[in-house]
Amino acid sequence: MKTTEIIIAQFKHINSNFKEYFKMAFPLIIGITIVGSDDTILDYIESLTLPPSIGIFIGIFLVLIAVYTLYLFFRNYINLHRFIILQDTSNYHSPLKKFKVTLFYILYLLLAFFFLMLVLFSCQILNELFPNSIIFQFGIGIMLLFLMVFIYPFYGLALPQIAIGKKISLRKIFKESKGTKETLFYQFLIFYVPLWFIEKIFEQQTNLNQTYLYNFIYALLSVYATAMFVGCLSRTYVLWKENLNKKT
Repeated sequence: MKTTEIIIAQFKHINSNFKEYFKMAFPLIIGITIVGSDDTILDYIESLTLPPSIGIFIGIFLVLIAVYTLYLFFRNYINLHRFIILQDTSNYHSPLKKFKVTLFYILYLLLAFFFLMLVLFSCQILNELFPNSIIFQFGIGIMLLFLMVFIYPFYGLALPQIAIGKKISLRKIFKESKGTKETLFYQFLIFYVPLWFIEKIFEQQTNLNQTYLYNFIYALLSVYATAMFVGCLSRTYVLWKENLNKKT
């Protein structure tokens, strides 16, 4: 199946199961809206001149909401993978159910993030040694593109397996990930690069990003883009496994 066919299939799946996707993401949408508007909320609370004890209580409550929202952010990935691959619609938001899987998923993403930061840090050091070098800047771009095309796919194929509770072998995935590299790379470009540019444009509106409406719209776009991206990743994984089973 081509990249466009995978994307169209996921788009249709979201439309035909909109209530389920909305049920899955609703607490995350509310959490992102509240956390994104925290300065507005705190300013409003200060204007009420409430007793210090009540202010502290509200502050702790907002911190708990932020922590739970962060957990839901990662848990949403788990829910999407399991819904697409296993048709699992149970316990979307329980912090106790599927906690171990979610924790492993987070640790895996942190490992990938650490590796990316190590590469970027190395690029920064080289940039300091060879400043204003067009050839060097071009080399950094090629290196990052190489990482996206060749490293991300086998990392990406491991994520659905973690979400559904399967044991993973990165070495095995790397050897068997042929035929998925371009598809996963195109999916990333199509979904997250335009969203990144849109976010940067809106960030320039410093007064706008503290409004509830802006944060609510941002949460909706972020959740929808995530549903498309993770859904396509899950479908790519399913097709990949089917092709492997046919070869054996």
